[in-house]
Amino acid sequence: MPEPQSTPRGDRNPVIVWFRNDLRLGDNPALTRAATTGRPVIPLFILDEAAPGVRPLGGAARWWLHQSLLALDQSLCALEPGAPQGLPLCLRRGATLEVLRALIAASGASCVFCNRTYEPALDRLDGIVAEALDAHGIAFDRGPGTLLAEPDTFLT
Repeated sequence: MPEPQSTPRGDRNPVIVWFRNDLRLGDNPALTRAATTGRPVIPLFILDEAAPGVRPLGGAARWWLHQSLLALDQSLCALEPGAPQGLPLCLRRGATLEVLRALIAASGASCVFCNRTYEPALDRLDGIVAEALDAHGIAFDRGPGTLLAEPDTFLT
């Protein structure tokens, strides 16, 4: 798959893979797209409890999220066995756009990859993120995520 259009061809800056609802390595479209760029990958999870329209997590959901993030981190670290720390998951808490901006500034990343979410509040957040990143020349590559077919591909 070609690199996102707003990314210069010779760019060796890292790319961010923003994990959200699909905390998996196998068959993860965003991770696959990011890996095909050949650039360093920064795996990221953001816990944004103040995003508009997003309900706070209950006790069971927090336990599941904690266990899933531990498993994802272990799987990521196993991907780079020769590296001293593997490919650790970057965990952040706070407002999504602020966290992304800070990580981009610190790392020099030039593209953010993620899988589409299908909740209306998160879809609106994606639009805000895409617009803000585009204004700073950062590519936002949001592709299909967890469904067999995208909902807007059905005509009847």
